[in-house]
Amino acid sequence: MKVTNTSFTDFLKKAGCFEIPAFQRNYVWSLKQWQQLFDDVLSLSRYEKMKKHFLGTVVYEPTNLVQISKTNIVRLIDGQQRIITLSLLLAALQNLMYEENDEDSISLSEEIRSLLFNNDKDCPYKIMLNSNDEEVYSSLLDGEDNLKTDALIFKAYEFFKNQIKSTKVLPCVLFETIKKLEIVDMALESEVDNSQLIFDSLNSTGVRLSQVDQIKNFILLGTTGEEQDELFEKYWSPMVQSFDSVGCGNRLSDFIRDYLTIQNNGSIPKEESVYEEFCRFFMNRLKLQSRSTVVKHLVKYSKYYVKMISATLRDKDVRMHIQAINDIDAKDAYPFLMEVFEDFESELIDKEILLEILSTVENFVANRDKLIHPEKTFVTLSNDVNQMLALKHFTPKIVKNSKKMTINDLLDEGENENLSA
Repeated sequence: MKVTNTSFTDFLKKAGCFEIPAFQRNYVWSLKQWQQLFDDVLSLSRYEKMKKHFLGTVVYEPTNLVQISKTNIVRLIDGQQRIITLSLLLAALQNLMYEENDEDSISLSEEIRSLLFNNDKDCPYKIMLNSNDEEVYSSLLDGEDNLKTDALIFKAYEFFKNQIKSTKVLPCVLFETIKKLEIVDMALESEVDNSQLIFDSLNSTGVRLSQVDQIKNFILLGTTGEEQDELFEKYWSPMVQSFDSVGCGNRLSDFIRDYLTIQNNGSIPKEESVYEEFCRFFMNRLKLQSRSTVVKHLVKYSKYYVKMISATLRDKDVRMHIQAINDIDAKDAYPFLMEVFEDFESELIDKEILLEILSTVENFVANRDKLIHPEKTFVTLSNDVNQMLALKHFTPKIVKNSKKMTINDLLDEGENENLSA
């Protein structure tokens, strides 16, 4: 890797275009971070002896894409929250100067504009945000009116605009101060540097990533741009949206933990160790399967999970049992139930047996306090004996020819998606 110290403005001047990958999280900085940044700029402007202020590290790597534009595109690995926020500060300053409509202000506005825009119609902005934020960001820079005013990017821009208006520091002084802001410019070499390891080592600063975001980045970092986009757009993003669509976006981490419980033969990961456990599982699985195959399997089980936690199943009998299981908060049954739904989808059991299993699970959970070993759960049972034999005195038979319903038949009305896909 190549590491240098440089000013933020020089960094933008020499840059072609910084692409924020689609899989990276949306812009998440809020008032606390905006205020801190602006206070740092004001403090720097008031003390002439302070020649610079260190902002942190910006890490990027080549995209290895076939370029259709004349602008060199690199992919941001770390530092995008700082880069976006500083760009919004510059955009607010630039637009205020343009509105002054005098020669000096317009000249300053044009200088700032050169830090935000490229002279390239195929890559017009210095920063290419992911699809969720790009529309608001580009509309702000282009001065359009149809803005999503509830977006954090818009709120950050408005915050800086109001702060600049209310401060007694001249805009030209503010801009000269911004030029004193320094970063560590870390350019990775794709053939040499492990972007995932570097990303992990830097994830202790700023707004720390959630374990789900870390898992997402672990899956996607280190792949080619084309493979990254496919894995994110085709698998990861729809999975996240499926949880959000039933108001359970905060349950994705729970699902991954339960999924790992299945993969670890009943060993439950600690809540704070889900990311580390997933990394171990994923790397071991990659020795035998392709990355896309492993991700497909994860997504497949997520569909079972969403249907269970939301109890949005078409068949009223199945829905009734799932709702009852949810009502008694039998979350420890979810790993087992995902396997049951997988057996059903694989035609190992029919609807009749599915209902018997669900009824048995419901009764087991409701009455386990009365058992000789009340501490037993579905997970601990699986370590000792076959779960089905412990819960019911028969082993499910293969019912390929007489299967009456598939998991498709149990989904919401109008939903045609096959859970095996």
